[in-house]
Amino acid sequence: MPLLVVLIVVIILVVAYRRITHAIVRHDEHCKSAWQTVDEQLQRRNALVSHLLEFVGPYASENTECVESMRDVQRRLDAANEAGTSEQKMSAAADLTSELNTLFANLNNVDELKASESFSQLQEDLSDCDNKLSYARIAFNDCVTEYNDSITTPLGRLVAGSKFRKRTRFDEVGDTARYAALKR
Repeated sequence: MPLLVVLIVVIILVVAYRRITHAIVRHDEHCKSAWQTVDEQLQRRNALVSHLLEFVGPYASENTECVESMRDVQRRLDAANEAGTSEQKMSAAADLTSELNTLFANLNNVDELKASESFSQLQEDLSDCDNKLSYARIAFNDCVTEYNDSITTPLGRLVAGSKFRKRTRFDEVGDTARYAALKR
């Protein structure tokens, strides 16, 4: 009888360990997949920003504030393109958004751009990309929350050990740039 109880306890522990491990691995894989979506949108956004800088360069070359803002955006864009880890990419994206807000505020003084159909289309493309990025961030943050919860429970910590580390959420830093503001 005591051997049977020990055997049942061992079986229960093995099954619990496997279920918890499976849940942690599943949440980890969901986080990786959600991050890929975020990363794709960040790359698309960086390409659009690069195209924007090329497009507005000739229009803004007379305006010192615009030129300064364009240089700042280019520096932030370079940093975003060179970022390696997801945390570096998150930080670079937030910095780029901040600089884009400043750039668009300065571009608001360039009348030729306000009248440009191509510029309006670029604004719409950037706004659409930002919306998709926001949804991707929400999905990623939800996955990270579930994953972090699964490894921080007492049994989760025991199973996760040092193999699984807490992930960083991609929370918005300030408001995202809204490119439609120049259409007024």
